[in-house]
Amino acid sequence: LLSAPNSATCIKRDDKAFEIHLLPGKYWLIADSWSDDGGVAYPGKYTLSVDFDADDGPATPPADMPGTIGKPFLIQSFPFHHDGNTSSSPSDVFNSYGCAPGKSEAGPEVFYVFTVLTKGQFEAKLWDGEGVDIDLHLLSGPSVNQCIVRGHTKVTAQLNAGTYWLVADSWADEFGTAYSGAYSLDAFWMPDASDCSPNCVGKVCGLDGCGGTCGTCNTWFSCVGGQCQDNPKCGDGLCEPGFNEGCQACPQDCPCGCGQACVEEVCVLTACAHKDCGDDGCGGNCGDCDENHVCTAGFCVDESLLPHTGAGINVSREADPDSAAASGPWIVSGDEKALEPESHGNGCSTVPHATPFPLLLLSALLVICLLRHRSRSGAGA
Repeated sequence: LLSAPNSATCIKRDDKAFEIHLLPGKYWLIADSWSDDGGVAYPGKYTLSVDFDADDGPATPPADMPGTIGKPFLIQSFPFHHDGNTSSSPSDVFNSYGCAPGKSEAGPEVFYVFTVLTKGQFEAKLWDGEGVDIDLHLLSGPSVNQCIVRGHTKVTAQLNAGTYWLVADSWADEFGTAYSGAYSLDAFWMPDASDCSPNCVGKVCGLDGCGGTCGTCNTWFSCVGGQCQDNPKCGDGLCEPGFNEGCQACPQDCPCGCGQACVEEVCVLTACAHKDCGDDGCGGNCGDCDENHVCTAGFCVDESLLPHTGAGINVSREADPDSAAASGPWIVSGDEKALEPESHGNGCSTVPHATPFPLLLLSALLVICLLRHRSRSGAGA
């Protein structure tokens, strides 16, 4: 039994018979021939019997079920991680959004809500599998008309203090087939440093709400609820969650690895936050760009928008530690060229134009010849 015409959306299987409770929607039932280890298939005749008993009452899911608009998953801290599955979601109330009314999101969705106390930058990334197509939508309220931005696998927005909604919704094709399924979601928040006030009231350890900590506990103590509590296990070198140990409660025994951050006692990968490609700084990769894009500063950029440097020439910019602006000298390997960054007086970054060295030399020789010609003409007059 499948929720879409793809093997990755399988809901239930059995050799002879099964029963399952279903939500309103379209499903695919497939009778398939088994094959042994040698690849020999066993097709043949069969008799199929299907029965369906509708539930009493309305088909609308209860508003208090987790992940619905009435009871969204609460994002209490950042970074945030959640593994979900829209196929098992009881909610299918949003089918399109005001920020992209032409996109069909007619499949089931999962709701999240979060509150930020300062202005800053929000980012969410989603990973789904083959045969699954889930899109992200950031809303300023629980309405499709309050959509701020949408993205296929990522949304980013500058937000003011307030409450926001994040919806992972299943895309549907022109035939109404929804590509729901499993996904992983990561969300990040970078508060504006000038607008964030650390809050350590009543806390001697733990997070301060602005990316810092309120302090750490000594050996044999764990941080619980912002307070250091006696824990004879913390400091013995063994991470034992059953003894109130975790990356926040007892970082001595449960430290996070490279590129990870502690979120509710779980180490979450953050090395690729605000990056789509390139090195993650921990020996891994944040992703690859397609053939028409190149990875630049962690983002996939259209190759046609980059400065053309010619065959066999590599161009890179070397940072100038004494310059407040990132406008250091350009380093060129290959044919010698003199490159000068253009003015950025209008606030927009511009592409520097290369002046070939031979052209400069030719121009200088022409000026010298012209001056000599004028000098000789004056002498003969």
